[in-house]
Amino acid sequence: MKYIGIILFVLAILSVIATLIAYFKLKKELKVGKVTKENDENKEEFTDIPKEKIERYVKIFTILTVVTGILSLVAIIVNIIYRYKTFQIEDADSGYRIAILDINPIIELRFDEHNVLQEMIAVDEDAKRIIDENLKAIELKETIDFIRDKLAEENFIPDDDDLEIILCSPYNSGIREIENEVHSSFTRKDIRIIVTPIEKVNKEDIELAKEKNISVCKAAYINSVLKENSDISVDYLLESSVRNIREAKENGRYCESGYFLDGDMCLKENRRESAKEGKVCPENYASHNGKCYKEGNFTETDKETCYGDFTLKDGKCVKNESRRAEGVCSEGNYDYSDDKCHVRTYTGDAIEYCTDIGRTLYEHKCLATKPTINGGCLGKDVVYKGKCVNMINDKVNSDWKCKKGRIFDPRDSMPEGGYKCYLETKVTPSSYKCDDENFTVDGKTCVLIEEHKVEKVRGCETGYTITKDGRCLNLKDEKDMVDGLFCDSPHSKIEDNVCIIYDEADAKGNN
Repeated sequence: MKYIGIILFVLAILSVIATLIAYFKLKKELKVGKVTKENDENKEEFTDIPKEKIERYVKIFTILTVVTGILSLVAIIVNIIYRYKTFQIEDADSGYRIAILDINPIIELRFDEHNVLQEMIAVDEDAKRIIDENLKAIELKETIDFIRDKLAEENFIPDDDDLEIILCSPYNSGIREIENEVHSSFTRKDIRIIVTPIEKVNKEDIELAKEKNISVCKAAYINSVLKENSDISVDYLLESSVRNIREAKENGRYCESGYFLDGDMCLKENRRESAKEGKVCPENYASHNGKCYKEGNFTETDKETCYGDFTLKDGKCVKNESRRAEGVCSEGNYDYSDDKCHVRTYTGDAIEYCTDIGRTLYEHKCLATKPTINGGCLGKDVVYKGKCVNMINDKVNSDWKCKKGRIFDPRDSMPEGGYKCYLETKVTPSSYKCDDENFTVDGKTCVLIEEHKVEKVRGCETGYTITKDGRCLNLKDEKDMVDGLFCDSPHSKIEDNVCIIYDEADAKGNN
């Protein structure tokens, strides 16, 4: 495409030259046709020029002008397309086969068609400690072995974790052979390694790499994560290690800004304190039931599973939670006990009375009555409505009744004005609702459905057993505790004889 742009530019220049020749030719013809006469008024007169000749020159000039404009425009467009396709490193016509290893450091390798190294370039500052700019004309195997040994020499290879590498080619040329050699080289030295090949780099990846000053490999990897889970923060991925990006892509787990992902948890450094001396397990051994056992790593099988309360359904992990929905009443109040709307209609005041016909009603009390003797009463009794009654001792509560309906909500202390009578009817709710907005109505039930991606079944390396607290231990490889340094704070680890204490939070996304 580069050559096409050059050819178009050359044609455009030639077209410009031809246009100028036509222009000056036309101008010359007009000048030749002009005759000047000397007269008293010193005016110019022109000889007649054939109209057809002028029109021909004008037509040629116009066509050349249009062709020049079109060629120039096409050349510009081709040049823009070419710039996008050449990405950020070098012209495609260099003949190099380019591969980038983003290990943090980031190294660019340029091979010829026979996989012989032509150039090794440091993309970041850390890579300057790895590369040898004078190292050329060696085979692919020797190149990768050299990088492996330099990474070990400069302490870029972790002792207790996998080395993560992103491998890509900005021209999307084949990287499978390089990937295989990387695996083979590091495995020969018993270095645990995870290589993530990026099969395709596109324009969006290049733009992100330039904007954030990262490698095109990491940019392409980040964009692939965002396509699957747009909720993950771009800033989090930019600050994350390759391992954290991979875990976010595989299972959707990620952390808030300032935290880093460690398994299923997010950690953030809180403080540091001096480690204490005492009995500890030797390096790479973990305490279990008072003894020290060799600690191993988790592996993932091809079997899919769902953890916790989730169940596998249609390729997803699903958890259903349901509760009874509340009926919506156009009038009245909803009663959960019978799933009805209770509507009360006032029918009048309740009637107060005494159940025992031998009593008389007095101020909401029923008093026992006795006949008078010569118009009077004995003892403390007094005359009330022609009867003798005891106002103090011999009294009971009155009763209430309704002519129609029934009394609602009778209380120990009677409401002012007495009890009221209502007629109650029950109707079916017009609809149902959920109090929690996270639930959706399904008939008369509120349902909450949670989903996340299916996870791979986790296991341990051969010879190791998963303990109840979630570690892989070789219960046949046991050692005694030795004198050493330890941290007694939870969520801590030792680095350079210092305890780093972390704040811990649950990872976001699909756990």
